[in-house]
Amino acid sequence: MERSKTIMWILIILLIAIVITGILTVVLYTPFFLLLFAVFIILVIIFLLLLCWWRTLEDKPAAKPKPKPAAKPKPKPKAKTTTRRTTRAKPKPKITGTKPVDEVEGIGEVYGGKLRRAGIKYVEQLGKASATKVASTCDVPKDTAQKWVYMARLLEVPSVGEEDAEALVLACGITTRKQLSEADPATLYRKISRAVAAGKVIIPKEYKFTRAMAETWVKDA
Repeated sequence: MERSKTIMWILIILLIAIVITGILTVVLYTPFFLLLFAVFIILVIIFLLLLCWWRTLEDKPAAKPKPKPAAKPKPKPKAKTTTRRTTRAKPKPKITGTKPVDEVEGIGEVYGGKLRRAGIKYVEQLGKASATKVASTCDVPKDTAQKWVYMARLLEVPSVGEEDAEALVLACGITTRKQLSEADPATLYRKISRAVAAGKVIIPKEYKFTRAMAETWVKDA
């Protein structure tokens, strides 16, 4: 406010000086007053220009400070999850159905070909077939076909081979996998050994039955 009053007084004084010098120039008409009148006019013009420039500087808005970027929140550490290990009993070997039907003792290539043409390709299929169908397909007695069906069921156990299945059926009367799983290994071994000695079960000379084999059959069944 005080600055504005000072500017106004300076402007008034300059205007008064212009008026006085103008009157003296007109009355006296001397080069000095004429020059002085021109100087006062120039000063007024310069003063007005400076005043306008100063006002424009005051009217400019102050530059706003740039806002600082917000700090990113730190990610929370993930909680560690603990997993408990549970021990499960090992399942018994599943029936794969990949053993060909001619692995059954007594079937061979001829009867195996007839069974395959009838849709019985694997021991799993033969184990589920009826003895009547097998007998009519291969043109063999029904008791022979029934023996093949029993042996096929036992061949589904991974550790049981051709000679093993025949010995279990003929010497021990085992006809299903369940019967084998419930049998006593010592009894199985004793019965098979007697049947081999009596000639009821014929096996190759280099092949031998052991009690450990019987224990494995029962375990796998």
